[in-house]
Amino acid sequence: MIVPGEPPAEDAATPLESLRAALGGRIWNALMREGLTTVEQVASAPDSDLLKIGPLGANSIKIIRAVIQTTGASSYRMDDDVLIPKDQVPELVALLSTLAARGDRDGPHDLAQRARAFLDQHVGRQT
Repeated sequence: MIVPGEPPAEDAATPLESLRAALGGRIWNALMREGLTTVEQVASAPDSDLLKIGPLGANSIKIIRAVIQTTGASSYRMDDDVLIPKDQVPELVALLSTLAARGDRDGPHDLAQRARAFLDQHVGRQT
């Protein structure tokens, strides 16, 4: 559950109501039920906390971030975790494996080493 932090200074707070049409009723209602009433509160909430709100999923988070970005309130915190659709994971693993193998073949490259480290840490040895 998100616990709204200190409300922004009165003159800096932008009512979430101003984004109601852009967010859509389902998303706006979910945020309001959670007690998030300003754009700044939503902008500063990590994605992982927003995902805990009832009907919100990864697509809702993308919509929220896109709408908030149009307001200029781009100070939201991105989590270390990145959400990608499950069906794209095999493609990502294949691309990273190819990059790491190319680094093995062509000599050490920082990007290839980082790809290898990511694969080793998150998906086990793939190549």
